Amino acid sequence: IKNFHFELSASEKELSTAKPIPILPATPHTFELYTEIDSIEVSKYLKAEMVEAEESDLFQEIVERMTESLKHKAKMKGGHALTRLERKTIPLRLPSQYQGLITATLLRKK
Repeated sequence: IKNFHFELSASEKELSTAKPIPILPATPHTFELYTEIDSIEVSKYLKAEMVEAEESDLFQEIVERMTESLKHKAKMKGGHALTRLERKTIPLRLPSQYQGLITATLLRKK
């Protein structure tokens, strides 16, 4: 398995110093404080060896990086929080290829 190195882009570095985007549970209390404004997603194409062990450090790092990318997207869209995070690993046409997908609901304070 190859090691991967991720770096933040200049725009991600600027936004990373701003208030972090929380991931909130989808409870009635959350929706009393926030309004749903959009649904957002981030995806990454993965090789089979990356997803064979979903508990591996490499896979967890990829998921963490995708989640940070989703939070960055949320900030760019003017969101204040995320809820209903859903993670999927979708097999593609070739047995050695997968698509990692994380979707979430973007929230803004009322």
